[in-house]
Amino acid sequence: MMTSSPAAEPAAPLNQVQQYIGLSLPPDLNVLLPNTCVTEVIPIESEQIVSLPEMAPCVMGLTNWRGEVLWVVDVSVVMGKEPLYRRVQQGGRQGRFDSLVVQYQQQTVGLVVDQVTQLRQLTPQEIRPLSLERRVPSIPGLQGAWVSPEGDRHWILDTAATVQYIAQALSGSEAAD
Repeated sequence: MMTSSPAAEPAAPLNQVQQYIGLSLPPDLNVLLPNTCVTEVIPIESEQIVSLPEMAPCVMGLTNWRGEVLWVVDVSVVMGKEPLYRRVQQGGRQGRFDSLVVQYQQQTVGLVVDQVTQLRQLTPQEIRPLSLERRVPSIPGLQGAWVSPEGDRHWILDTAATVQYIAQALSGSEAAD
């Protein structure tokens, strides 16, 4: 499991509000991603993704984004959940997803999720450290948790660690070719 280093995401002052994008990963996983590296959220149909053989399980393939080739990654698989395409194959849903185009350093990837849910503004005090959680899933780049007023837990991802994990998955897949 990859863990994030404290220097990966700049620490916000205690009273500074940071914006997070809510991601829904059925059946029961809610994730928040800092909005700092998200360039755009685009709808994507499964037919727009060109799959490639012998790729890491989280890599869905390639798609066209504004005339550029964009790697697209299934966040459900990164989180240890059932792949999105499997639900499409089983007839449980249409092949339409949301893709967050994330740019971090020199990396640009499309993070494919079932649905982008909402924007949340949180202060660092509202984010619970992982040490306070009883059951912490083994998720690359997991930074902390936020519990909504309704009692729903949302896992917070570190963008840098998540993109680094994906870059390693991509380089491992390319080395297998």
